[in-house]
Amino acid sequence: MMPEYEVKLLLKPTAVLRLDKELQDTVLSTFAMPASATKQSIQFLDTDSKDIYAAG
Repeated sequence: MMPEYEVKLLLKPTAVLRLDKELQDTVLSTFAMPASATKQSIQFLDTDSKDIYAAG
């Protein structure tokens, strides 16, 4: 089942990444994530003044 929404979490890299910049096992298991990355193409629509881009 694929969710119809996305949640963005702003986490401290030192809290969720190992020294090799891969996700820690506890993060993978907590969020039921696969060990390998999934490539996605993502697009969003912004205002003429790029409000979303400026907000990060």
